[in-house]
Amino acid sequence: AALESYSSNAAIHSFLITSYIKNNFPADAAKIYAYMHRIDTEVDNFIIPPVLKPCCLIPSILLGQEVHGFVVKNGFHGDVFVCNALIMMYSEVGSLASARLVFDKIHKKDVVSWSTMIRSYDKSGLLDEALDLVRDMHVMRVKPSEIAMISITHVLAEIADLKLGKATHAYVMRNWKCGKSGVPLCTALIDMY
Repeated sequence: AALESYSSNAAIHSFLITSYIKNNFPADAAKIYAYMHRIDTEVDNFIIPPVLKPCCLIPSILLGQEVHGFVVKNGFHGDVFVCNALIMMYSEVGSLASARLVFDKIHKKDVVSWSTMIRSYDKSGLLDEALDLVRDMHVMRVKPSEIAMISITHVLAEIADLKLGKATHAYVMRNWKCGKSGVPLCTALIDMY
C-alpha cells in the first residue's frame, strides 16, 4: 500500500508539473517541486527532467543549481537522461561552463548528450567548441541523430568550411533519405550551401 501511495503521489505531482509547463506556468511547476520537498514526497529520476524545464523557462539558475545538488546528493548523476536535462537547463540559462562540466562527467554519453552540447555551443556562437565536439563525436564513433546533423550542418555553414560541408553532405546522403521525414536536414544542407 505504501508503494502504491508513493506511485500515486509521484504520478500526480509529475502530471501537475508537466501540465503547468505545457500551459506556460513554469513558476507554478517549480512550486510543485518545492511542495514535494516540504511534504517529504520522494522525488525520483523520472521527475527531475520535467522539474528542470521551469528553470529554463523562468529562467532560474538558482533553482537549477538546487535541483542539480539534489541530483548529486541522491545519486541520480549517473542517469544519462537526468544529465541531458541538466545540460539543457544550464545551456538555456546561459551557463555553458556548467553544461560542459555535466557533459564531461557523463560516463555513457548518448547521442542526445552530444547533440545537446553541440547545439548549445552553436546557439551561443562558440563554433570552435562545437566543431571540436563534432570531431570528438566522430572519434568516439557516435552516430549523430538527424537533429545532431542539423546542428553540425549549421556550425559548418557558420564557419564557412565548404570541404567539411561537402563531406557532411556525403555522410548524410549515405545515412539518411531526404524524403518527407528528412526535410529539416535537407533544408539545413541547402542553407549550408
